[in-house]
Amino acid sequence: MSKTFTYKGYKGSIDCSIEDACLYGKILFIDDVVSYEGNTVSELKKAFEDSLDDYLATCEEVGKEPDKSFTGSFNVRIGAQAHKDAALVSLEENKTLNEFIKEAVEEKVFRSNAININITDLINGQYLSGEIEKEFSTSDEEMDKSQWQQQTSPQTQH
Repeated sequence: MSKTFTYKGYKGSIDCSIEDACLYGKILFIDDVVSYEGNTVSELKKAFEDSLDDYLATCEEVGKEPDKSFTGSFNVRIGAQAHKDAALVSLEENKTLNEFIKEAVEEKVFRSNAININITDLINGQYLSGEIEKEFSTSDEEMDKSQWQQQTSPQTQH
């Protein structure tokens, strides 16, 4: 079950206020705060789409880039033992800890995207064929970094 809306490549949250008896959300991954409300899921979705359209139009009018820029750097707290284990494995693989963690995140994101594609195809009654089958038939050992980067789109890097 999805806890976000998607429209024009943007994500919007879905939340509920018991006290106010309403649904609400905000556009995710943008610099500004743009929120919306609705009494039903359909109303909330429509409010999200309308809010996004208004936001994009306003950004265009003022010449502002709507997407929030990710710096490519963030802090992760994984616990002392996991930190030590990751440092030891990265040393054994002759990599920096940063390189090791970056590759681990890329692999997890790739696998998650591959699973989502597979589930979507099965839900839609489509069985793996053509390019999708080729993507899933490639083993980890056969797939190098350039192939992974080619198969992932800029949208999945947020």
